[in-house]
Amino acid sequence: MKKLLIVVDMQNDFITGSLGSSQAQSILPYVKSKIEEYKRDGSRIVFTRDTHYENYLDTQEGKRLPVVHCVDGTCGHAIVDDLETTDSEIFDKPTFGSLALVKHLTETASNAEEIELCGLSVRWPLLICSQPR
Repeated sequence: MKKLLIVVDMQNDFITGSLGSSQAQSILPYVKSKIEEYKRDGSRIVFTRDTHYENYLDTQEGKRLPVVHCVDGTCGHAIVDDLETTDSEIFDKPTFGSLALVKHLTETASNAEEIELCGLSVRWPLLICSQPR
């Protein structure tokens, strides 16, 4: 079975940084285990990164959530070190969605029989993958 894992916004600022939480830290081992499982199976893994710039506080999101986070080029923008991103595609997204990711998945993931999401979302407490078996 061809599978695809999408790891959502597992970035330093969402784990231990300006918007970090104990809940986000608690899912890290499960996300790491899920990535390892997909790598063992030879399945594809895609990461997303929430991406902002120095003018974040002047943006619509910055006015509603006035906490600077995930600024491109900073430590907070990086995927947390515990997660292996080698041989994985990373999509930077300036908003909650990513048209580039949708286009990529439309073009390349049509043969995937299963797509699984895991990771974090600021709007909702957590999108958590299933626990390791």
